[in-house]
Amino acid sequence: MDWGPILAGIVSGGCVGALTAWITPGQAWKFEKKRLRQKRRAEVLSFARDLAEGYGYDDGEFGPENWEDRIAYSQIRPYLSEKARRAVEDVARSREAHQSEKVYWERSREYAVHVFSDDLARIESDVWGLV
Repeated sequence: MDWGPILAGIVSGGCVGALTAWITPGQAWKFEKKRLRQKRRAEVLSFARDLAEGYGYDDGEFGPENWEDRIAYSQIRPYLSEKARRAVEDVARSREAHQSEKVYWERSREYAVHVFSDDLARIESDVWGLV
């Protein structure tokens, strides 16, 4: 009986098994890291959507003029377009200036929420690829 091919098969199988065992944990970590990043991004978007959904309460605490102080806004801010950042932050800066012009003030708040919500959808699909 010729043991050469049998031993070659055992040795090559052992080498492939050892190589796989050495490479696999690194690959598994890459997948896990990507999964955790996607999960964190989904959480950030969820918190940011809560800001937009909270808009409309009568006490004004949840309006865009107060978003700059919220953690959810600071987490999503780097990904917002310039248009969305400007809309939200202009409302925050001009809160006192427009108190006498109630109609203009409400329209600018609604515009900021609309632009912010649209930008969240853009970030979710185009920037982060979560959809």
